[in-house]
Amino acid sequence: MYKAIINNKEIQIEFNKNNPLQGMMDGVAFEFTCNEIGQNLYLVLYQNKSFTIEIVSPADENHTYKLKVNNTPCEVKVGTPIDQLLNNLGLNLAKKSVSEIKAPMPGMVLQIPITVGDTVKKGDILVILEAMKMENSLKSPVDGTIKTIHCTIGKAVDKNQLLISFS
Repeated sequence: MYKAIINNKEIQIEFNKNNPLQGMMDGVAFEFTCNEIGQNLYLVLYQNKSFTIEIVSPADENHTYKLKVNNTPCEVKVGTPIDQLLNNLGLNLAKKSVSEIKAPMPGMVLQIPITVGDTVKKGDILVILEAMKMENSLKSPVDGTIKTIHCTIGKAVDKNQLLISFS
């Protein structure tokens, strides 16, 4: 059984083992046809209606696809049976929790483009270190709020020294 979240609506899907174009969706039998009509572009026939589906971006680490259905943007998050089992056991690996950032190498702190209380997104630059005459941008591995900054511009840091704490 798969769980799909399409534009914030959850759907339970179970595919027929012998024919993956048939199955049950929220307890109701379904059948569709699917033909590739271009690169990342498909024509789907379902309940006597046709839908053009374009895969805008493949699944990310959270199993979320960005699609266009009849040229309308849509996000689909797919939870596999293993994802659901891990979640039921309380082992949801998709929800990464990081409470601090440490220096990956010794170096000199050149810039700290954030301040305490800032809300950061995954990938935002937190600290720029100079190590071996190279600038290294340390980016946030998660979305979060800056609780404490443990380093100072112009000061040296050691490997594994605490730099940033998240709340």
